[in-house]
Amino acid sequence: MKAKKIIITIILAFVVMFPLYGKSRSLAITMSLVLPGSGNLYMGSKQSAIYHFGAEALIASGVFLTNSYHNSYIDNALKFANIYSGAVYRTDNDYLTGLEWYMNNDDYNERVREDARAKYPDNLDQQDTYTAEHSVPDSLGWSWQTKEEMDKFAKLMENSRKIKIAMWAVASGFIVNRVVSAFITMPEDKSVNVQITNGVTGIKGAIVYTFK
Repeated sequence: MKAKKIIITIILAFVVMFPLYGKSRSLAITMSLVLPGSGNLYMGSKQSAIYHFGAEALIASGVFLTNSYHNSYIDNALKFANIYSGAVYRTDNDYLTGLEWYMNNDDYNERVREDARAKYPDNLDQQDTYTAEHSVPDSLGWSWQTKEEMDKFAKLMENSRKIKIAMWAVASGFIVNRVVSAFITMPEDKSVNVQITNGVTGIKGAIVYTFK
């Protein structure tokens, strides 16, 4: 995080200090890929820079919020599991999967042993290693009181996964913002004209982006 702040500071200082004459669009593209809007500002497109800086801030806020919701669902699910099954607070995948699909850790461990025999039918040492790596000891075990309570935990976990998918969808905006910012790094009063041709009908069109 500290290194990123230093890079951003250097880019903004570069934008302010260098004159308009002789500016390089290649450099502007590179700057936009690092910090969307900085390349546009460097090329003199202030309004475009504001849009991209704003978009970056909104995307970052969206990622932060969705990640917070995701962590909150996990936290609530584990607190629920602790109350109704005696589970401990662990977030590793094996443990969460066991809590979600098995009434107790004995049932889960039996499935682990079955998987070990299926994966390594002719190698007892590998079976033992796999079982040791994936089993849950009684000291960390759980036992759901009812199937309904286990299903409620599973529902909380499903919601957390949906929110995580939403977080990654929001985070993809970082890529889009960089690509668009890099693509339109042009000086004020200039435009980008993109020609589009329909491969089936042959009809041509254009998208024009003009800085103002």
